[in-house]
Amino acid sequence: MVLLSLFFLSVPCGAGQAPALDEGSNLMLRSPDINFVTGLSLTAAGQVELGNLAVQRSSNPEVQAFGRLMVDEYTAISPKLRNIVAVKRMTLPADLTAGDLALRHKIEYLSSPRFDRVYIKAMAKQNAARVKSFRREVKKGRDPAIQSFASE
Repeated sequence: MVLLSLFFLSVPCGAGQAPALDEGSNLMLRSPDINFVTGLSLTAAGQVELGNLAVQRSSNPEVQAFGRLMVDEYTAISPKLRNIVAVKRMTLPADLTAGDLALRHKIEYLSSPRFDRVYIKAMAKQNAARVKSFRREVKKGRDPAIQSFASE
């Protein structure tokens, strides 16, 4: 362990190093709210992309409507969330999660009936997890602005 620590101390700073965190991210890392905020940001990006895919790929009007609903709701969440974290001088991730990327690759070429089943099942699972994270933030979050956002 000591040798490993000495190795990392001797590695020069520069290329290959993780980017420095902004001021707000450094402050938020000490807060349980960081998991909620970053998770929601990543979820929003995934829900918008997958919702658009549902609108394009499904032939079922109900699945298309659900996809549009996900796009609309998560698009509306993003500016509110960005405003809260901008005050804290934090940068939100905008990438898709590995899970959302894998789901997109899995369903993007499926025909409508199969697409619909896989998409709706995945969305039900993801949305149940997101509801839990909102409830957890309301109960255990430390930042009043983020707790308020989660309770809306």
